[in-house]
This record gives sequence, structure tokens and C-alpha cells, in this order.
Amino acid sequence: MNGNREKIFHILLKKAKQSKSSTFWSKLVHIYCLYILGFEFESRTSVGNNFSIVHGARGSVINSSVIIGNDCILRNNTIIGNNGFGGGAPILGDNVNIGANSCIIGNIHIGNNVIIGAGSVVVKDVPDNVVIVGNSARIIKTIK
Repeated sequence: MNGNREKIFHILLKKAKQSKSSTFWSKLVHIYCLYILGFEFESRTSVGNNFSIVHGARGSVINSSVIIGNDCILRNNTIIGNNGFGGGAPILGDNVNIGANSCIIGNIHIGNNVIIGAGSVVVKDVPDNVVIVGNSARIIKTIK
């Protein structure tokens, strides 16, 4: 993603989290993400430091209940949310790298230092330090 657009996203998100008039800033974050960056995101989503948005994350949807750790990377057309029947949303650990066109669905935990391959469908917990791919995603490699 263009560095300036990502910087603006982080500034708006920080303002929304800190501001007493958070309704204004929250709406501004949502509008900026939807119409400028091209993905659905709400400021109440818990996001760690150095959240990186590649290709503007066009077409992505992130449920507001999702928790995203530090140093995570999100690519385009990614869905992170609940299973549509309510229930919990995913918790992503630190240093999670999500490939394009991936779905991470349900009340699951993704460990630290995980690479999720493009087009993967993740519906079960994932341990730390692994590479996962496929539908349903499976571990193909352990990262040391």
C-alpha cells in the first residue's frame, strides 16, 4: 500500500481510540477505509502496533470483534470474522502474515509468527511458528 495512505489510516485510528468524541473519529476511520482504502474496518477493532495493509486490502472485511496482534500484515480480499451465526471472532497473534483471498472464520486463535498462504480457509486454531495453506488450512512447515 502507498505509505502515505497507511500513515493516514494509523493517524485516524489513533485519534479514534484516544478521542472523547470518538463517534466522529470512528465514523471517519470507517469511511476512510471503505472509500479510500477499499475494505471494511471499524475503529473499535483491536489492532496492535505496525499493522500493515498491503494493496490497500481491497475487498477485505474485518469484523469489529477481531483482535489483531503486533506486526501483522493483511492483503486484499481477506475475510476475518465470525461464522455468520454469531459466536466469537478470531484472535491473531503477533507477526501474522495473511495471504490474499484468505478466510479466517470463527472463534479461533492464530498463534505468533504464522504465515497464512493465499486462498487459505482457516477454521481451526493454529499454533505458533508455522506456515499453513489450503482449504481447510493445514500446516505445511514449521518455522524455527
